[in-house]
Amino acid sequence: MSSAPGEAILRCTGLWKSFGPPGRRVEVLRGLDLSVARGEMVAVLGESGAGKTTLLHLVGAIERPDSGAILFRGRDIAAATTQGERPDAPSDPG
Repeated sequence: MSSAPGEAILRCTGLWKSFGPPGRRVEVLRGLDLSVARGEMVAVLGESGAGKTTLLHLVGAIERPDSGAILFRGRDIAAATTQGERPDAPSDPG
């Protein structure tokens, strides 16, 4: 599946991710929305602890969000059936 120039190749909607035991959980991402068009360059900036690495782990299918969707070329990569299961890597990354 190929995306047209200017069309979103990556779309994150309503991403939530938290860590820690109940009563002491830390919400790292709270309802994050992100859209990246084919060919677009994006920089993820923020202070320490802002959730940059967490976002990259979610987008890279290393971790799963507590809720929300991560669509890469229209396929929800956050919907893997088990933690750590990665979808097939596309032959053409971009």
